[in-house]
Amino acid sequence: MEVYELELVKPFKCLASDCPDTCCYGWQIALDDETAERHRSEKGLYGRHLRFLLKNTDPPTLRRIFGACPYFNSDRLCQFQQNGREELMPRVCRQFPRHSVKMGDIVETTILLSCPVSARLLVDNPGRLSYIRLSDEEAREVEPFWIIENDDIPFRDFLLRERDKLLDILWSEEDRRPLPEVFAAFYAYVHRQHDPLMQDDREGMEQVEFSWDKRVQGKYAVDGVPSYAFYKIKTLDRMILNHIDYGYIQIREPRLYYFVKRYMKLFSGMTVDGADKYFDDEMKKLVLTHPEYELRYRSYFSYLIMQLYPGAFENYFMLRQMLFAFLYVELLQLFDLLEYLEKGKTADPERMAEIIMILEKGVRHNPTQTDNLLQVIREELL
Repeated sequence: MEVYELELVKPFKCLASDCPDTCCYGWQIALDDETAERHRSEKGLYGRHLRFLLKNTDPPTLRRIFGACPYFNSDRLCQFQQNGREELMPRVCRQFPRHSVKMGDIVETTILLSCPVSARLLVDNPGRLSYIRLSDEEAREVEPFWIIENDDIPFRDFLLRERDKLLDILWSEEDRRPLPEVFAAFYAYVHRQHDPLMQDDREGMEQVEFSWDKRVQGKYAVDGVPSYAFYKIKTLDRMILNHIDYGYIQIREPRLYYFVKRYMKLFSGMTVDGADKYFDDEMKKLVLTHPEYELRYRSYFSYLIMQLYPGAFENYFMLRQMLFAFLYVELLQLFDLLEYLEKGKTADPERMAEIIMILEKGVRHNPTQTDNLLQVIREELL
């Protein structure tokens, strides 16, 4: 078994009771089967207490009290940890924000950015990230959270090779293109691979060559000049107003609601074409005058490719993984632009990390959101 760990995992240190945005609040906490069985089999009065707070959903979840985990105590710490009963903690709680995926005989551990510490680690370490292979002793401590049941190892190896190839292109020193050009070329390339894959033509899939040339990209070449508005504003509008702005968002995710309000105020009076041009023009100004933003977006996109792309090993939908990476980067750009236009200045590293965390927690790691946004993507782009 080969176990790899993203280089940001090792320096992570939980802030525990000092965390400004605890993971014990605002999440629906699911239990893995083993931990749920421990809750069901615990004896005595404490066992009755555990079972009362366990909801028999699929998967089992903990009942929340005022939006928080019922075992989140007044010291802002986990009751199970304080009582020395860590075996009763759900696996997700034991691991968060670490996220381990098993793909055959390979395990990769990344770190989720819906935590303020991990988001700050990404902001403070811009650039291309690497996986580090763990020693056998370290590897034994890793408990995969997601096991992809697929024995198509040649396809897994293809995905991992392609991921490295795309990252090489993204971080090329000799021919580093602006992100709008990268998105357009990556979209055409992955779409051209996806078609033969869906026809089970593996040889045809592997023969597709990457190119910046629209003539080679063919029918999947993006029309016109590549824009920061890869997703047109009318598409983002559907996503934001119909899905991201869900019921009770003002209470559940007030910081995300702030960006929804700012978006509505800024773009509500614009035409469709005018909104796309305005977004593209303003983003060009922002990254030109403040190049640290461009590096931030490239770093975030790089992180998303590293984490999302192997997910296609489960469903063979490479294009889905890439389109979601584009979407999350564009939403981050939108949030940054809204913040910059209102405040009239760039954000400090702490605020940059907070904006990433808001996006990841409020949008990316919300399963219902993901399903709804995928439906919009299917209707608008596929």
